[in-house]
Amino acid sequence: MKKLYEKDEVSFALLMILIYVVGTVLAENVSAMIGINKLIPALFHLVLSFVLLTWIFRQGLNKKYGLIKPTYSLKKAWFFIPLIFIAC
Repeated sequence: MKKLYEKDEVSFALLMILIYVVGTVLAENVSAMIGINKLIPALFHLVLSFVLLTWIFRQGLNKKYGLIKPTYSLKKAWFFIPLIFIAC
């Protein structure tokens, strides 16, 4: 994964999108076969997220993608409150 990422980030992103789409379709089909809706896709998404986040942190790319602790205090983060309401 690292070689592909270093060679071309766009190709890496396209590969991850392809893995996500194909994996989701396969997980949906397996979920339909066993009769439990959305369980297998949810597990697939959790595992894929964990793998990607672990890879990002091990490669030291967390700062590049903004996965760091904010430099400002939480008192100044009041402007995120409307975003929480929108997300809910």
